[in-house]
Amino acid sequence: MRSSSTASGMPTSFATRMFPIPCRGPVTQSSAPPRSASISPTFIAAKPITTWPALPDSIAFEIAAAVLLQGLTAQYLVEDSHHVTSEESVLVHAAAGGVGLLLVQYAKAAGAFVCALVSSEEKRRAALNAGADHALLYSDNWEREARALTLGGAGFDVVYDSVGTTLARSLDAARVRGSVVFFGMAAGDPAPVDPRRLMDESKTLTGGDLWNYLTSADERRRRATRLFASIDECRIRPRIAASFPLAEGAAAHRFLESRGAIGKVLLIP
Repeated sequence: MRSSSTASGMPTSFATRMFPIPCRGPVTQSSAPPRSASISPTFIAAKPITTWPALPDSIAFEIAAAVLLQGLTAQYLVEDSHHVTSEESVLVHAAAGGVGLLLVQYAKAAGAFVCALVSSEEKRRAALNAGADHALLYSDNWEREARALTLGGAGFDVVYDSVGTTLARSLDAARVRGSVVFFGMAAGDPAPVDPRRLMDESKTLTGGDLWNYLTSADERRRRATRLFASIDECRIRPRIAASFPLAEGAAAHRFLESRGAIGKVLLIP
């Protein structure tokens, strides 16, 4: 099937998925004025300025750049993919990553019991500092160790899996009538899941993609406004791992590849 392209030659479908780019700064020139005179001259870049809310004075440029994309992802995961409540137990994979740390905080803000899965002792401390009730290191038996932390060892109400190759074991960690939300493949594609297993264990497997939720300008504004409010109310605390001058972009990439980053890495013009 053929696809259309942008002026730069980039396929339209790919270009559309690139937005919103987490980028912050004052608007110095625009092809169209804001729709409301009450809107601040500071906006989230990448899409036309009328499609995003003004940045509140209380939110620094760096925080907005660090939180926008992954914050909106964590938001829809706990509100739409599976609505987390105070009665539930939640298991979060890669809990010291950009989305993972925010997922932990969102789930705790909802009052849930939260267990984090991480790959190092330093990341374990970060997940606990973000509010996780327990944080486990990945091991040969992590699903059994995690289940043992739940009431009666029954398993978790919901497991958030962004690793991919762990999907079958995430289903093991979920309770009967529990859910697994699959939203990433950091370690590769998962093995196929037999629907018969979902039926036999009354488990739900659902996927998630942010771009299926940011479907209009009004929706982008509504969700981003609520995200900023969560930061203002200290329910969400974005973490910045490091900042690099734009000219040192290669060093920033090396830092990311080292897997030592806990939180977001910023490039500063």
